[in-house]
Amino acid sequence: MQRNQRISKLVRQRDKNACQCCYVSGDAVKIEVHHIQPLSLGGSDSEDNLICLCARCHKGAPDDPAEFLFYQKRRGSGGAERLSKVLAMPPQKFGCKDTAEVMCMYERMLRVMIDSAWAD
Repeated sequence: MQRNQRISKLVRQRDKNACQCCYVSGDAVKIEVHHIQPLSLGGSDSEDNLICLCARCHKGAPDDPAEFLFYQKRRGSGGAERLSKVLAMPPQKFGCKDTAEVMCMYERMLRVMIDSAWAD
């Protein structure tokens, strides 16, 4: 499938051509545009479904939008800003019926992350 290069360029400008997980940037870093919800799973080629990632973060990025948010949180900082962006999105994007359900899912995933960190 051919990607919309105009949208990719807008996303790169919006994200300042920097990885939105680990925040690396520069000429030596390969930045790729990632679909938060893959096209194969019903995602779109729209700005709100695209994000810039370095090749390393892109390689490990999960396909599930909810899992991606927690992956992004683990990889970098800026969690409060990211959470506000998540809450501004339609809950259905994450398979939830409302914002409260999105928050519950977020909290469950955060607990899993904390538990796994203590297990290491």
